[in-house]
Amino acid sequence: MENLSAGAKLTDAFDRLGDQKSLHLSLGLDATPAELVALTKSSGDPMDAKTAKFISGMTFTYDMTSKKPISESGEKDITGQQLSLQGPDGALFEVRTIGTDATYTRMDMKKFGELSGEEMPSANELPPEAGAMGDMFEGRWVKFDLAKAEKLGKEMGAGEKTGGAVPGFGTPSLSPEVGKELMKDLKKAMAREVKLRDKGSKDGLVRVTASASARGLVKALVDTVLPYTKDLGLPASMPKPTAKDYRDIPARAVSVDFFLEDGAVDSASVDLGVLSKDKGDKLVLKAEFGKAEPIEAPSGATELDLASILSGMMAGLEDEGFADNTMDEAGLEELTAADGPQY
Repeated sequence: MENLSAGAKLTDAFDRLGDQKSLHLSLGLDATPAELVALTKSSGDPMDAKTAKFISGMTFTYDMTSKKPISESGEKDITGQQLSLQGPDGALFEVRTIGTDATYTRMDMKKFGELSGEEMPSANELPPEAGAMGDMFEGRWVKFDLAKAEKLGKEMGAGEKTGGAVPGFGTPSLSPEVGKELMKDLKKAMAREVKLRDKGSKDGLVRVTASASARGLVKALVDTVLPYTKDLGLPASMPKPTAKDYRDIPARAVSVDFFLEDGAVDSASVDLGVLSKDKGDKLVLKAEFGKAEPIEAPSGATELDLASILSGMMAGLEDEGFADNTMDEAGLEELTAADGPQY
């Protein structure tokens, strides 16, 4: 690799990830709770120690496995995908998709409640029509049958394939083909905005630094992603950044350090502290790349019947005075009361 330019090294390093039949990506803050508290003091609303400890221990991970190399894989080649948000004490949220058949999910509702300051209901407090949602509130795995979800989406008037998405859950429907086009466009945007430098090697790792104006890079990336809003499962009504929004982003340079091992990307890090108004602030975001472990369906998952849940919700609305887009006089009075509907 010593005869390659910094750009060629980085391109080759990411291409090698595409040659793999699996991918693991983790993203988290390389910061202590004390650093997070110090960083937020300048805002006038410093983060409390409990929240700082929780956020400093959070890690987002994405895993994917395929029958073919990732760069050659189509939708039917993907054998498994997994998204998870890990906290200091374990998983907060996990989603697994096995082939095109089923999606499994679980979440720690109690922990989310602690973070928001709101007490989450227990499974016993949910209405009967919630069904297997009770298992989800108790932190157990639930299953969505994707074929049934797609059929339900059509019956509800979606009119087109959901791409494996669960109706109402905002799951992206980005196909591998469209994903490749998005990656090409992102590479072009990066090439225009980013300057690459080879910083040499140490302990078997080659370091390549990518630097760019924070404001220019954010605008270029947003402009690139906006045409893919629908493919990414984002609402069309999502507000778009204004000129003022971009002016609020510092124009100073941000640098990302990429570390390559045996020619492939091993990790990357960026200090977001340079975007702070106070000089000397430090907030390092770190990403790690590798190969994924086999992704399997969790045992003991309860199937979530979306049709029954929706039917139960509609029945509940009728009980509250709603029916066929109408409501009786009592229902109208309750809706317009100062305290809102009483449940």
